[in-house]
Amino acid sequence: STSPRRKELMLRNYQDFKVIQSPFDENTITSNNPQQLCQLKSSKKGEAVFINEKMLTISSDTVVSFKGKIFEKPKNPAEAKYFMQQFSENTVTVYSAASIFVKNIKNPQKILDTINKMQFLTQIEIIKHDQYNEISFIGYCEIQFTTIDEDQITKYINTSEPYDKAGGFGVQSVAAKWIQGIQGDYYSVVGMPYAAICSVLDLLLEQ
Repeated sequence: STSPRRKELMLRNYQDFKVIQSPFDENTITSNNPQQLCQLKSSKKGEAVFINEKMLTISSDTVVSFKGKIFEKPKNPAEAKYFMQQFSENTVTVYSAASIFVKNIKNPQKILDTINKMQFLTQIEIIKHDQYNEISFIGYCEIQFTTIDEDQITKYINTSEPYDKAGGFGVQSVAAKWIQGIQGDYYSVVGMPYAAICSVLDLLLEQ
C-alpha cells in the first residue's frame, strides 16, 4: 500500500520495511458486498507484490458501506458532495481488510487463536497456496455523523481532503468535526486493522 496513513501507522512499531505500490489494477475487481470487495482487493494487491518480491507482504483495502451501497474514494466533487450529503446525520460502516503473505507459518493455529480473541474482526482465515500462506481478516467500525450543512460540504469538496480516502472522509482530518461517535476498530477507519496486524506480525517474527 502507498497510503501515507498506513505507512505512518506501521512506523509506530516497525521501521524495517519498504512501501511498494502493487502492480495489480484494483479496478478490475467488482462486488456489491463491501466485505468481499475490500478482501479481494487487499488479497490481489498483496499477492502481486509478494510474487515479485518474495518477502513478507502486508496489504490492505478500505471501503465504506451505507444503506447497502459501497462508497470508495470519490472520483470528483459531485460524488464527494453526494457522499457527504448521504452521511449527514447517519451512521456508516467502515471495513478494512488486511492480507499478510508469508512463505511458511510454523504455528498457524496460534495465529488464528490470537486473532479470534480480538473484537471487531470478521472473515478470519489462513489460506494455504502452493508456495505461500495468506493470513486474511477484516476489521470494522461504525461512524456516527452529526449534521453536515451544505456550506461546509461545498468548502470541503473544494479541498484535496476527500479524494484519497474511502468514503471521502478521514477521522484524523478535517471531517473529524462531523464525527460524533465511533464504535469498533478505530484504526480500520484510518486504513487497516492495526492491532490485529501487529499481533500477527509479532508472532511471525518470533518463529
